[in-house]
Amino acid sequence: MAYLVEHPLAARLLADPDLAVCLKPFMKGPATVKDLAQARGISLQRAHYRVGLFLKAGLLEPVGVRRRRGRPIRLVTTGLVMISWTWTVEGSLP
Repeated sequence: MAYLVEHPLAARLLADPDLAVCLKPFMKGPATVKDLAQARGISLQRAHYRVGLFLKAGLLEPVGVRRRRGRPIRLVTTGLVMISWTWTVEGSLP
């Protein structure tokens, strides 16, 4: 399944390798902001900001909450799949 990027913010986020790699924890299934922070070694504040950008761009979508004492934890995921492209000399895909 192909994903056509039409939102300018989504294109900007995916074009930046440091930001695009932040989607990886969410490609494995529903994950939390804390999962992103731990996987990338960034602060929770920075992870919250990045998840907010991805939600606004439509790259992530909320899929549920994990109930706990206090504020519930939001679970988000993406429909994107990590693809490794290998370009041939002719410029076509294998």
